[in-house]
Amino acid sequence: MSTRTTRSRTGGPATRDPRPERRGDGRAARDATTAAPPTAERTGTCGVSGHRPTAGTARSLTASSPPIPSTATPTNPNPLPPSGAASRTTAPTSTISGPTTSKHDARGVVRGGARSGYSLSPLVDGGHTAAMDPVTLKTDRLLLRAFAPADVDAVHEACQDQDIQLYTPVPVPYRRADAEKLVGETLPAQWAEDKDYTLGAFRQDTGALVGSYCLTLISRGVWELGYWAVKEQRGRGYSVEAARALCDWGWATLDVHRIEWWAMAGNTGSRAVAERLGFALEGTLRNRGIANDGKPHDWWVGGLLRP
Repeated sequence: MSTRTTRSRTGGPATRDPRPERRGDGRAARDATTAAPPTAERTGTCGVSGHRPTAGTARSLTASSPPIPSTATPTNPNPLPPSGAASRTTAPTSTISGPTTSKHDARGVVRGGARSGYSLSPLVDGGHTAAMDPVTLKTDRLLLRAFAPADVDAVHEACQDQDIQLYTPVPVPYRRADAEKLVGETLPAQWAEDKDYTLGAFRQDTGALVGSYCLTLISRGVWELGYWAVKEQRGRGYSVEAARALCDWGWATLDVHRIEWWAMAGNTGSRAVAERLGFALEGTLRNRGIANDGKPHDWWVGGLLRP
């Protein structure tokens, strides 16, 4: 798995301003193929993650600020690629099931066939003219699907994490009623509006919730990637795997030429994930948004262009 403030997806506005102002959803996570840094890996507007920060909200962004100093266990020892580069590490083969198109088909979006290791189901109704139906994506280790009522307890428990509450705009305290509303009302409405697509990632071996991952429409052709990961599931590369699958689905299905990533400065876990996905750091916005701690924070922003 909103609005433009921070990623704790609660809904998306009808129109989006292309300027760096994010909506809030509450996506925090920190996950990389190597040991994750101490901060949460969160960004975007998926169910419980964060989009670009608008005044008064916190979000996780990528930055084009100075590179993070090397540590004993860096999540990504390689520097970011030049702006616009889409360097990609080896991605697990994934399969997409369910509808693969939306109203964006009218603009020449891929309608079927194979792409980027995915098997795209052919259209059965000639294409959607209004809303996108939730899809299911499968990677080597994960199953990405729409959140269901049975996931409420897992979402509620995950959002008790202090990093998620700092780096994403989830309500604090985060009550079970918040998770119920998110899963039962907010996320389904966002899919129906065709502007915000959130999927929960679950381990295939245990069924455990890994995190929430989403793509949110910012302006025509520009979408924002948001995510948060369950604390106990970080540091295993799950967020890279899930986010890459979602982005590849976006490239193949949506009218998109650019995907953005935002994170609060200091959220090195989120930044490590974005780096591994090939996002180029593009800037640091000073005192861009106010987090749940009531203080203004700098934000990082990054971009990934269509391969």
